[in-house]
Amino acid sequence: MKKNNLQEHHEETFGNDESYDTFVNEIKSMAEGIMQLSLQAVQIYTPIVNRIISDTNATQHEVEYLMDYMLSLCHTEEFTNLFKKLPRFPDTVYCYAKYYFEEYKDDYESLVINEKFLRDNKFI
Repeated sequence: MKKNNLQEHHEETFGNDESYDTFVNEIKSMAEGIMQLSLQAVQIYTPIVNRIISDTNATQHEVEYLMDYMLSLCHTEEFTNLFKKLPRFPDTVYCYAKYYFEEYKDDYESLVINEKFLRDNKFI
């Protein structure tokens, strides 16, 4: 929704008062909090990802387990890039990449997710 539409919707629902500005400020505050959490997550997960990368014996199960936790935190480019650094096991890449695009990309329906697409987007 555009700002005017959101404001109009708010005014129709709650009346024309000062609460709209409070509403917008609360949403901004929540968005800033989510971004801060994502930045903290980059700091926390970087050494874990680096350990997995340097461990030549890391199993597919370990990588999938880490991807499960990380996928829901791909709100920032920094965290998404960290996620993409994880070792790729061919039979898991497609599932995680598909979920990523369903969750984070608006035009998911128009995407053709194949090996070339995954390579171009550095998922493999």
